[in-house]
Amino acid sequence: MYEDLRSFIEKLEDEGELLRVRCEVDWRYEVSGWIRRCYDMKPRGPALLFENIKDYAGYSLFANGVGTYRRFALALGMRPDSSLRDIILEFKRRCENPVEPILVSSGPCKENILTGDKVNLLKFPVPYWHPRDGGRYIGTWHGVVSKDPETGERNIGMYRMMVVDETRTCIGFLPFSHLGIHYAKAEEMGKPLPVAVTIGAEEYVPIAAATPFPAGVDEYKMAGALKKAPIKLVKCETIDLEVPASSEIVLEGELLPKERLEEGPFGEHTGYHGGPVRMRPIFKVKCITFRSNPILRGTYLGKPTDENNILTQITNSAEALRMFETYGIKGVKAVNCPAFGAAWLSAIIQMKPYYVGHTWDVAHTFIGSNLGRHCKITILVDEDIDPFDIEQVWWALTTRTQGSRDIEVLRFQRTSRSDPSAPRDAPEITDKVIIDATKKLDYPYVPAYGSTWAPVAYPPEEIMKIVELRWKSEVEGKKLTEEEVEQLQQLNKKLKELESEWEEKRQSLRKMSEEEREKEKHRSYPRRT
Repeated sequence: MYEDLRSFIEKLEDEGELLRVRCEVDWRYEVSGWIRRCYDMKPRGPALLFENIKDYAGYSLFANGVGTYRRFALALGMRPDSSLRDIILEFKRRCENPVEPILVSSGPCKENILTGDKVNLLKFPVPYWHPRDGGRYIGTWHGVVSKDPETGERNIGMYRMMVVDETRTCIGFLPFSHLGIHYAKAEEMGKPLPVAVTIGAEEYVPIAAATPFPAGVDEYKMAGALKKAPIKLVKCETIDLEVPASSEIVLEGELLPKERLEEGPFGEHTGYHGGPVRMRPIFKVKCITFRSNPILRGTYLGKPTDENNILTQITNSAEALRMFETYGIKGVKAVNCPAFGAAWLSAIIQMKPYYVGHTWDVAHTFIGSNLGRHCKITILVDEDIDPFDIEQVWWALTTRTQGSRDIEVLRFQRTSRSDPSAPRDAPEITDKVIIDATKKLDYPYVPAYGSTWAPVAYPPEEIMKIVELRWKSEVEGKKLTEEEVEQLQQLNKKLKELESEWEEKRQSLRKMSEEEREKEKHRSYPRRT
């Protein structure tokens, strides 16, 4: 696994997944254009290391590091060809085994220390991501560290940060976020809240910071779980907080009580500049520590699918599975929060319904959770539908739903102001839609089906196995092994045995009474009598 961001970048280069951009690139808007081009390429383009940023000799910027499933798998030390389902399951498995961080005396992040009048946030190549943005955003892929002023409970989250001037930023967090709760408690005490920001730590840290873990979970432990090794931490210079020793850049300071400044707008994860200008708390930076020749880690947010959408798809899907297990909700097999749907706003839940109404219980549990608080569209599908294959999901939507029965609209639900479709006079309120695209358990038994639902039109398993073997020999020109030849012979023998069974079933299905024949004739060719 990787001890720092630089070793991960080296791995990406070894795998042919990195482009070093050595020509001069302007931090104002152009950096975003390069990243956007990589998002829009098919297949998606490489990670980018900008080594020659205008006005910032000796500084680099890294982006799109986990902007594909292949690179996300590499970040976890998995095979690069791992499927999305396997990545999500592995993410979930690792998060079930938190690893305690360890405190070390020093680390690379202490190579340079700036305090007092030497503090200058604009020393770093902070991009102006969008022309419509309210300013330059230094915090787009990072970790904001704080502690509950009452309990001392630590949290690391990812909240956007707009530079105000050389020593101040605004931090964009919602009141119900963990940082929001910490800040509210400190503000009630009339005290500033100590905050540290880690930028460019090993990728496990920002990934954990962006994952919607429940309250009380220490993200450093979860980052260690993803790494399968402890995260090494060092004490901050001016406040009682800890940061990863491998961080490229660390900001130390305080969130000031009762003070607000305009923040935004900002190109959002939804793909729009949908949110208004907000009045946000001010982060006053008192100290900056950084590595020599630091690499600023950032990401470009915009129209899906961006790097943040990929991250959120994996983290939210994995955490949703853990949430259902924790709540004791049975039957859920997989969850997919599609990246191209802005990840937070939709979910496809694969499940095995055990009773009438089970699907609604699952859906309501999800949208009522911290994970589903922004989810506008929740779709439930059966076990035979792959939730990661949108073609299959669409098939289920069109053939297993009736609008009057299987679609529920919940009004006056909570959402983010980043959603441009929210009512203008109530931008944090939305409608939420649940679509039950499963085969209904209470449909009546149909003799012709032999069940309550129409059989799927698909070749028998035996036929598909025969074709697979023959494809190998006839199309690919590969010689079958002795075991495969024997298997093919047994399959052909079994087909002959099954044919009489299938013929008997065909004949039974075709038997109709005279009354049934007359009814069907009229259905097929209606006529006046």
